[in-house]
Amino acid sequence: MHFFWFALQVWDPAALSRLEAPLREAVLITEKESGGRSPAYAEAMSQFARFLLRHGRRDEAHEWYRKALSIRESADDLEAVAVLDPANGAVLLRRAAGLRTLPDAKSRTLRLLANALESGGDAKGAGETYRAALDAARRASPAELGLAAGALGHFVENQGDFRGAEALYRQALTALEKAHGPRHPEAGTMLNNLAGAVGAQGRLAEAETLLRRAVSALESTAGRKHERTAAACENLGDLLAATGRAAEAKRFFAMAVEGYRAGGDRRSAEEVERRAAGLAR
Repeated sequence: MHFFWFALQVWDPAALSRLEAPLREAVLITEKESGGRSPAYAEAMSQFARFLLRHGRRDEAHEWYRKALSIRESADDLEAVAVLDPANGAVLLRRAAGLRTLPDAKSRTLRLLANALESGGDAKGAGETYRAALDAARRASPAELGLAAGALGHFVENQGDFRGAEALYRQALTALEKAHGPRHPEAGTMLNNLAGAVGAQGRLAEAETLLRRAVSALESTAGRKHERTAAACENLGDLLAATGRAAEAKRFFAMAVEGYRAGGDRRSAEEVERRAAGLAR
């Protein structure tokens, strides 16, 4: 699961400077008009921090976020600082989750917290938090329910519980198809995940059907040269190779390499090429 910033990118230094100046002035004016400890001043600093972060100036953004948080707690700002300060990410995200009231936002922040705990080696805490996110998501939108169920499915799969992962992936797929329809990148990715859990239980024919559906959905929505499509093609290539269909496996491996290279993932591309070359011998 990712977390993306979507923003207008301005690379021309002069244009960036022209945008930055009025934002800085707005911070100064708000400080003067509303006082140095007002919520309005904190919000102006947060907006300026978001601008800086969108343009890659992480250290400066971090400092402005910290100033804003010294005045008032904001779940959005806490999440942003958690990305900038991963060593304290779990603490910050726990504070952010405590501020969330809407089910979608609550579930999303809990997913971020669970991921931080898992990355930090706290499997018990991560599992509890992924389950709390799913509980919150049951009152949220189908899209968030799908993401929360999928996140917990990925966690339990990593713990070796493939049957549990399968059930959660199926729940996630149903919710995502309800939210977006069956031909959507999130639904295609969940088909890929479900195929992995099914295949791990030895049901290879069923896994193959799911992977072919995943490749088709992802190729028509995310595109042939997308990393999600590449991952599904790689998995289908592995299954075909394992069941003695080397020629078809190499075709899907080639698609995977194409997608990984287009996305800049040279390491994955080279690993798939290595496996494909082994089939030729």
